[in-house]
Amino acid sequence: MELDREFMRIMTTNVAVSRRGARLWHAFAREVARGCDVLVVPAPSSAASLRARGRFQTMPLATAVASELQVHGVPAAVADVLHMTGVTGKSVMQSGSADRARRIKGHVSADGGIEGRVVVLVDDIMTSGATLAECAHAISECGGIPVAAFVLACVPLRNDGT
Repeated sequence: MELDREFMRIMTTNVAVSRRGARLWHAFAREVARGCDVLVVPAPSSAASLRARGRFQTMPLATAVASELQVHGVPAAVADVLHMTGVTGKSVMQSGSADRARRIKGHVSADGGIEGRVVVLVDDIMTSGATLAECAHAISECGGIPVAAFVLACVPLRNDGT
């Protein structure tokens, strides 16, 4: 919690820098024209992680992203629509990207009510991309349109590609 303010500042910088990606901002412009909010969706945590941390650590990051999108004229709202069930062990403790992908496969679900909505995912750390991929899949399965992901930090691949 003591680093939330600094982490939120980093996330707002990520959003500002992303303005260079015209394709992403065109997707946002379509939502503005339709009169819809872009949904900013934090990646879920396992129940064990929530208990250990005592909070939902990606929520402040998602709030920062939504706020910065609003500064740039994009109507954005945080939507806590993803849920993780049946996951044991921490992703970063798995030995490789294939193990991390197997760990989370099929364990993320999304609430309804997002059909046709543009979604931006937010996570704290991207190790292999497996969590974000599973989140995007769950959003798509419910009819949402994942267009981007913002992460606070990215773990570099090891020399063996995992």
